[in-house]
Amino acid sequence: MAAVAFDPADFKAAYPELGAVPDATLNAYFLRSQLFLANEDCPVQDEAKRLQLYWLLVAHIAQL
Repeated sequence: MAAVAFDPADFKAAYPELGAVPDATLNAYFLRSQLFLANEDCPVQDEAKRLQLYWLLVAHIAQL
């Protein structure tokens, strides 16, 4: 299974309310989100669905 990549520009297009968060910070949140959902050997085999789950986790972390 391939790991999904995080693209801050795509994330900001989906979550414009978080557009002011620096890309480096969002990338750090993406890395942190992998503590909750493995990017490899994950039960979520569909990469598009896994990316959406990561986006939800990153948005949640950013709101905290």
